[in-house]
Amino acid sequence: WVSQQQQKGIAALDDVPQKTGHPAGAIKNQYFTAVWSLAKAELVERLPDYDTTNAGKEKADTLEPSAETYRRDASWAINDIIGAARTTIELI
Repeated sequence: WVSQQQQKGIAALDDVPQKTGHPAGAIKNQYFTAVWSLAKAELVERLPDYDTTNAGKEKADTLEPSAETYRRDASWAINDIIGAARTTIELI
């Protein structure tokens, strides 16, 4: 997506044209949401490394779903930026 924008001559995130019906700054907000969510997921996953007590293990178990949630939020933000659907449905 970044390469496509650069090929169009867009050098900064603020210069990306807004999609019809989206508020000003929506793409910038989605970009920051994606970056923040991925960073937060990494921190949540690595937090157990610093505390090996039973309390730390229990806390890690409760935080694990949060890392997945942050990754999902990042994926949705990225899909919103590139205009892709948020879900993929397959027949199993």
